[in-house]
Amino acid sequence: MTLGAATLAPGGAAGSPGAALAPDAFTCTGGTTVAAVAGLALFTGCAIRDATPNVVLTATAAAPPAPGSSAPPPATSSAFDVDPATMPAPTLTVSPAAPTITWGSAVSLAVRLAVPPGGPPVQSRQVQLQASADAINWRGIATLSTDSSGEASFEYRPATNLWYRAIAPASVDLGPAISTAARVVVRQIAFLRPAYGTATRTIAQGSTVTFTTTIRPVRPELPAPVATYRLYRLVSGRWALAGQQRVAADVTGVASFTWRFVTTGTWYVAAAAVPTPLNANSVWSPPDRVLVR
Repeated sequence: MTLGAATLAPGGAAGSPGAALAPDAFTCTGGTTVAAVAGLALFTGCAIRDATPNVVLTATAAAPPAPGSSAPPPATSSAFDVDPATMPAPTLTVSPAAPTITWGSAVSLAVRLAVPPGGPPVQSRQVQLQASADAINWRGIATLSTDSSGEASFEYRPATNLWYRAIAPASVDLGPAISTAARVVVRQIAFLRPAYGTATRTIAQGSTVTFTTTIRPVRPELPAPVATYRLYRLVSGRWALAGQQRVAADVTGVASFTWRFVTTGTWYVAAAAVPTPLNANSVWSPPDRVLVR
């Protein structure tokens, strides 16, 4: 997509482009041509040199031809007028209810649009809420309408760690705004089996026990989860680490671990999912307590 700037046609109605601006009269930090991601192209740091009056902006989208066919015709947006008069500059914030959640839970995102004293009303302003895995490539997840206090909220149930931000486009009486990004970390969950809760089971010395841990989330597009097992034995009244093992889960998210209890005494086993590039570690599972005789 390419963003172009022109002066308003003499005597023309609003949105009627006239002469194009000089190449250096309209600039954006990342350039005036941007590749769209999921249909969205974001132009940042754009400025009009000096005090050029009555400028209109248009966006043009063009796609390369598909193999064996001609390129689709370009599409051009309607013009957006840039008023030379000073418009109130709003501020926009996104506040997650919690910085860390557990997979399967929803996070509440509060959006607030504020204007300087004496500014226009903030009610019924359209705000787009976006999410990103890397704070570079963004996708829209909701379009919200603010209340009389300039606030709106949205509950989202993410599967992975994500950044969130909000964008409010300019209107006839209020300038544009974009919030800083806020991150929410999503912990994995890990269920250890067999699980006897607070009960202690008794086994014979030399017995072999297989433990399984089910980890979530599990999706084809996510890194394969890995479980860490820790075994502790009660020694002189204190729990001593007797063994630790990492086990990759299968495609269903199940990681199995087998241990032969050759030493008598009281033991416990716990498991947790280790961090991945897209999810945080889980908390440790409740321990499975074993008495070896």
